[in-house]
Amino acid sequence: SAAGTCNDEHILFTAIGICNGDYVNIRTGPGTNYKSVGYAYKDDPYYWYQTAREPADASWIHVHGYWCKYEDHIGWMYSQYFTGTESPRMKLEVA
Repeated sequence: SAAGTCNDEHILFTAIGICNGDYVNIRTGPGTNYKSVGYAYKDDPYYWYQTAREPADASWIHVHGYWCKYEDHIGWMYSQYFTGTESPRMKLEVA
C-alpha cells in the first residue's frame, strides 16, 4: 500500500493515549507473528482506532501516531503498553 494510507477500515475512534513502555514493537497486524515495522517509546502519543481485525479481547490495538516511520505512522501495538489519556470527543469515525 502507498505511504500515508491505512488498510484497516476504522470502526471507532477509541482513545487518545501514550505508550507506557520503551522500545515497544509496532507490527503490521494484531500478533507477534506479524512483522515489526518500528518501535514506540515511553510517552510517545498516538490514537487508537478500533478495526474489524482487532481481537475480541482488544489484546492488540490499531494505532496511528508519531513514533514510527511506517505508512504514515500506522501499526499494531500490544494493548498493555497503551495508557489512555483522553477519550475522543466524538464516538463516530470521521473519514
